[in-house]
Amino acid sequence: MATMPNSALPAGDPRPDLAQIYGPVQQDLDRTDRLFEEALATDNQFVLDMVRYLGETQGKKVRAALCLLSYRACLAGAAGMDSESYRQSLVTAEAVELIHNATLVHDDVIDDSDTRRGRKTLNYRWGNEVTVLMGDFIFARVFGLLARHVSPEVIQVISVATDRLCEGEIQEVRARFMVTQNEAEYYDIIGKKTAALMAVACEAGAMLAGAEDGVRSALRRYGEGVGVAFQVADDLLDLTAPEARLGKPNGHDIKEGKFTLPLLHALKACGQGERAEVQEVLLKPELAPHDVEFVMGFIRRHGGIAHARNRAAELVREAKAEISALPESSAKAGLLGLADYIIAREF
Repeated sequence: MATMPNSALPAGDPRPDLAQIYGPVQQDLDRTDRLFEEALATDNQFVLDMVRYLGETQGKKVRAALCLLSYRACLAGAAGMDSESYRQSLVTAEAVELIHNATLVHDDVIDDSDTRRGRKTLNYRWGNEVTVLMGDFIFARVFGLLARHVSPEVIQVISVATDRLCEGEIQEVRARFMVTQNEAEYYDIIGKKTAALMAVACEAGAMLAGAEDGVRSALRRYGEGVGVAFQVADDLLDLTAPEARLGKPNGHDIKEGKFTLPLLHALKACGQGERAEVQEVLLKPELAPHDVEFVMGFIRRHGGIAHARNRAAELVREAKAEISALPESSAKAGLLGLADYIIAREF
């Protein structure tokens, strides 16, 4: 398949195939689907309706795949499917995915979003109050699931990562429309709100496989790099993806007052007068479509998109280097392929 112009991969490189990447752990991921039902089971029909709707709108399960691929990669692909560590890896993979979904449920309320993954959001269908409580319900059930089935050491690192994730979300909301924000602050936010959970998914997989500390740390750093690259790629898609695939108009982050890497780079690269002009637009109480187009044109003129694309590719190269010492296996190949997929995806 030809690479789209907006891809972060070099021109001519084949786009990674997610089904092939997930191949080594596809059966594992299928088993985690049953854990989703177990974790969120309830006799309350109203809550169950929301749970079932959420189950129909699950995404690509990237975090679960990262956990399971890391687990198998540390065992050179040879995981004993009757072992206690394997059972714990399934629970952990589903737990990190559910934590991610809980944050998305809350994000949709914060952003007043009406669609996600091509379907109406929970808050659109059931209202903000109930949806916030649904996110809380998921968090509570996740840690109950972990407490029943997973070792305390793994629960501890997941707890710390969840804490960092929530802190990053708070920082992001606090930083909206803050025109003095810089790239260091941006990386700090996305390192917490996006990368922390991906990093712990990889680290937990290594821990459950009994990997030594050096391997565990390498996989954590791989997950951090992939997580930051994932968010940079997401921020690029907001500016470049076809709106039909994105499910919302381009420049949504600009309207929401989110200063992502392409915009921050352009603000740093331009002259003082132009910067003041753009900042004045960004501080309007409400941005009209022509305001968003103006800012998007400004970003393109000053190389913001190219800079972010190059940075995402650099982050992926660095992340892949972190796991070069792992033994060759289909699971390791999956980790390498998933890193490439993250910056080549179209939505």
